[in-house]
Amino acid sequence: MSEYINILSKSQLFKNMTVAEVETALECGMSSVKKYPKGVRIISQGDKLNVLCMILSGSAVISRDDFWGNSTVISKLTPPMCFGLSYALSAEGISGVDVTAQEDVTIMYFDTGKMLSFSNSDINSRIIQNLIAVIASKNAELSEKIEHISQRKLRDKILSYLSYMSKRENSDTFDIPFSRKQLADYLCADRSALSNELCKLRDEGVIKFHKNHFEIL
Repeated sequence: MSEYINILSKSQLFKNMTVAEVETALECGMSSVKKYPKGVRIISQGDKLNVLCMILSGSAVISRDDFWGNSTVISKLTPPMCFGLSYALSAEGISGVDVTAQEDVTIMYFDTGKMLSFSNSDINSRIIQNLIAVIASKNAELSEKIEHISQRKLRDKILSYLSYMSKRENSDTFDIPFSRKQLADYLCADRSALSNELCKLRDEGVIKFHKNHFEIL
């Protein structure tokens, strides 16, 4: 686990904890590591989930498919983001989403039962505080998405999302974490319609873009 300590120390899960405290937590058997190749489904809807997952390398996408196979992208995961906590702590413990490796990815799994009953009371209390912060962060992320997709026109959905990314990066130039198809799925839009609207915004001098790099003018 030592090769991952620096990544873990930067995560929200171990915020305000020293490297020694992170190592102590890992030594108590709270975690395991597994690697997945690009394109592999890490978690499927309906899977029983009793672990918190953290991205150590690579990236993955959280999505949900309906009965007819239509996919909606919820978010993209990069190191050291966490996922699965809400489901792991729920009464049913059943995943409502799919998580797919977007590239070769390394995942660390944490047993939520052990995390909530860690013998060191000081470390345990901070981990619990951080777990609450992780859940709050995920809720805020979902609220942001609702704000974007609740706009009536596709143009407004796009501008809402780009405005959010600009504020988050504190810059009028930024990279978004999605491909065109993923962005269309994220905004609940048709890919061709999204591309057409982006081109219109570019031609009107509202934005510039190249692949996933954007500038708001």
